[in-house]
Amino acid sequence: MRGCDSVSVRRHLAWMGIAQAGIFVVQFAASVIIARLLSPFEVGVFVVAMSICGILGIIRNLGLTAFIVRETNLPERLKETTFTINLLINVAVAAAIGLCSVASGVFLGQVGVAQVLAVLALMPLLGIIEFLPAAMIERSANFKAIAGIGLGRSLLAQGLTVVLAFKGFSSISFAYGQLAGTLFSVVACNIVGRAEMRLRLRLADWRRVTVFGAQMLTISGANASASRLADILLARIAGLQALGLFSRAANVNNVAWENIHAVVARVLLVRLSSLQKAGLPMRDYYLRVVEVCTAVLWPAFVGLAIIAGPFISTVYGQKWAPAAAPLVFLALSSAVWATLTMSWELFVVCGETRRQTRIELVRAAVGTCLFASGAALAGLTGAAAGRLGDALFTVFIYRRPLERMSATTMSDVYPIYLRSAVLAGVAVAPAALVMINYHGAATAPFGQVIAAAAFGIAIWAATLMLTHHPLAMELKRLLSRATRTLE
Repeated sequence: MRGCDSVSVRRHLAWMGIAQAGIFVVQFAASVIIARLLSPFEVGVFVVAMSICGILGIIRNLGLTAFIVRETNLPERLKETTFTINLLINVAVAAAIGLCSVASGVFLGQVGVAQVLAVLALMPLLGIIEFLPAAMIERSANFKAIAGIGLGRSLLAQGLTVVLAFKGFSSISFAYGQLAGTLFSVVACNIVGRAEMRLRLRLADWRRVTVFGAQMLTISGANASASRLADILLARIAGLQALGLFSRAANVNNVAWENIHAVVARVLLVRLSSLQKAGLPMRDYYLRVVEVCTAVLWPAFVGLAIIAGPFISTVYGQKWAPAAAPLVFLALSSAVWATLTMSWELFVVCGETRRQTRIELVRAAVGTCLFASGAALAGLTGAAAGRLGDALFTVFIYRRPLERMSATTMSDVYPIYLRSAVLAGVAVAPAALVMINYHGAATAPFGQVIAAAAFGIAIWAATLMLTHHPLAMELKRLLSRATRTLE
């Protein structure tokens, strides 16, 4: 497998970082425009449809791409087996979504949900053709292609969604945008990975694939089902408008998470797999990843929590202002989650998915109860507070297994957390002072808030350089190699 050394990792991170920066700009711009065109209720219709698809499509979370990436030897029969299993699952999911589109109009009393589901039912069928070429592109560490395809998909999906929303297509604008983006990805992956296109069906190694898949399904399926079930519960408890507001807060929070942590994790999964296969220790590498991720994510999410009020009101408009309070709790929960960086990847490469299965089942049950209880007691803000409780509980039950797999102790990570906490404090202090001056009001002048945030970022960057932080060293290497790595 290519992409095993540190130079290659930096090259992959450079490509993914550039693409993700583009995706961030596209997603953020589209979300701002759509927020002005659609109401919280219309967004809630799409969110509940996606939640139904998520629950029906839980079986798709077999981790087949991760299986292909991690396998040392991948004979032709194993490729064909994974392709066949993926095909059978996606056909079943598409049929289930199609049937549910008929029933949802009666259950929820919303024709719009049924219409959205009818369009989304086509996406699993497209995933059949995309799966193997896309998985093999990732296995070969061709992150240049992955970056380009991801950016193109986002541009088409978000652009079409905005156009259709402007034309008055309401909630179904999202569905058509997602479908168009998926179609682009299918075509692009099959062009780049055309050598891996398969139509031959085989189930020769189905036990080997399904044992891994069953473990991954329980892990990711428990997480996905808990999240989707929570959305549906919120819709039933507080209504579709409340779900739309919560979704806006969650999307703002997720944009930050997906554009920072998810990119790093995707590249480093390949790196961790390489270390494990070579029998090399992961301790030092893991600690470095923790230090880099917390140095970035803690300031980002704590800062987002501080400026949530004026940010939501100014950027998305007053009709979305109630989303600010949930955003505070969601951002803080993401800061807590950052302490568990690379946990999923460690369980996968160490072959301990069975243990993670048990942990995730407990976490999903507790998290769903906390979310539902919070929603019932305090509406949107209570639901978001439940997410924070979920994150704290997850850190508690994950800490010991992570220490064992990475050969680390709390004495190793405490100094890292302390340095990252100082960096976060330095970064958010100016914005916090501005918000304190205006008593935390959402009406605080947004220009002053942004100026203070920018000043905090400048101090944060200077502190990184002055303390010779590992993140500063990585950024210096990336900048010095930029010309060569992007050739």
